[in-house]
Amino acid sequence: MAHKGSKSVFASLYPKLNAEQKKSLQLIEQKKSVCITGPGGSGKTWFTNEVIRCLPKKSTVAVTATTALAAKALPNGTTLHR
Repeated sequence: MAHKGSKSVFASLYPKLNAEQKKSLQLIEQKKSVCITGPGGSGKTWFTNEVIRCLPKKSTVAVTATTALAAKALPNGTTLHR
């Protein structure tokens, strides 16, 4: 796991995450694409915003959502079909 004993930009985020979020973050650290799903109120937007917040300012990342409403909740978010 990248977060143990390393200087990951996400190190401060790991203690706040549940098991599924940690799995997703590990994939993100491996530069994999991830799809964050779950019912309303499960923390999808919070998790995504926290990941974005931890990234270096000049990072290039595509943040997409399936609906315009969901995309508006994310910094520079856009719909998948745009």
